Amino acid sequence: MKKLFFLFLLALFCVWQSAWAQEIRITLNDGVNHYNPAISGDKIVWNDDRSGNGDIYLYDLTTGEETRITTNVESQRDPSISGDKIIWKDLRDGFFGSIYMYDLTTKTEARITGGFAVPFYPKISGNIIVWEDRREVGNPDIYMHDLTTGTEKKVSTHASKKSKPAISGNIIVWEDDRNGNSNIYMHDLTTGTEKKVSTHTSRQIVPAISGNIIVWEDYRGGNWDLYMYDLSTNTEKKVTTDTYEKKNPSISGNIIIWDDNRHGSRDIYMYDLVRQKEKRLTHGAVSWNSRLSGNRIVWSDNRTGTYQVYLVYTDNQPIYRFYSEEFQAHFYTISEAEKNHIIATYPPRTWNYEGVAYNAIRDSLPGMAPIHRFYSLTNRKHFYTISEAEKNELINNKYPEAKFNYEGVAWYAHKTP
Repeated sequence: MKKLFFLFLLALFCVWQSAWAQEIRITLNDGVNHYNPAISGDKIVWNDDRSGNGDIYLYDLTTGEETRITTNVESQRDPSISGDKIIWKDLRDGFFGSIYMYDLTTKTEARITGGFAVPFYPKISGNIIVWEDRREVGNPDIYMHDLTTGTEKKVSTHASKKSKPAISGNIIVWEDDRNGNSNIYMHDLTTGTEKKVSTHTSRQIVPAISGNIIVWEDYRGGNWDLYMYDLSTNTEKKVTTDTYEKKNPSISGNIIIWDDNRHGSRDIYMYDLVRQKEKRLTHGAVSWNSRLSGNRIVWSDNRTGTYQVYLVYTDNQPIYRFYSEEFQAHFYTISEAEKNHIIATYPPRTWNYEGVAYNAIRDSLPGMAPIHRFYSLTNRKHFYTISEAEKNELINNKYPEAKFNYEGVAWYAHKTP
């Protein structure tokens, strides 16, 4: 049993290290470029050059599996994902390209645009796809396609230059130069109404949206800051306050992220709208095209000489610790529901809550291994191990006197310290 105790300590050490080694490389460092990532929930997509052209690949954080989505010999680029639907710009139909979609549930591919469409910067939210379209001579417009009805339409009929659309639910936002400089406009698909988001005369570009919050780059202070607009309260707020350049905002829920050059490199910073706190997430990452979904951020950078896709969490998951005076043992869980159940069910002598022990990762990621959890019916204690061989030994009843019961994967940790 000394071996068991040693491996238990090794597992805890590896998890402790994972709290500090936050940046995780998703793609292989194989000498080719992997870039333009997008994320939705536990699924990451990106452009990939390993086949000699820009294919679309997917990585599933839950299963740890990578999948090649496109196989056509022409170039595919600018992927976007929402739920089980992936879209991209595809050059197989000619120089101007078309938008294609792949449905992960039905495993089918479909062409979305045709005819005279000249699409750029496609984005998807639910069943609505939006893009910048240059089919008409003069200014580009914003178009949308409804997957439910199969219909396409121009979002705004104003004769201005419109670009860089973003969408969340039924709200579409974009850059618009109808006032002589670039401002942020929005269109509500539910009401059919359009409005200018900010009335300031400064230049406003690169909008992003999540729910009722719109965020953008704004030059009103003589440098690029981030501003936001809350549709539920019709109020505008300055998000960043220093004089460094803030670029490429993304938002998910209450978290806003951006690329920030205050340390000389292009790091990723975040702002929590609830806590009203700012936090640096990467250190010398030289990030490019960072995107956010929930508490997961992806980006590409070329620190290895080629562009790779990386992932970082806005906050790792806490591991909760209990101590039992009755059993003379500790118990650890990543589940907040399990933590609350134990606190509500058992007196402190049986299981006393001691707080957060450290942080770990809930997902299966490259370079990570599962921490397996067992319960001994004889000793009435839990046991944790990162060793697959030891897990199998216990499942195969190597220690029959302990009566170990396998309870599954507790969390994930780095394979080496």
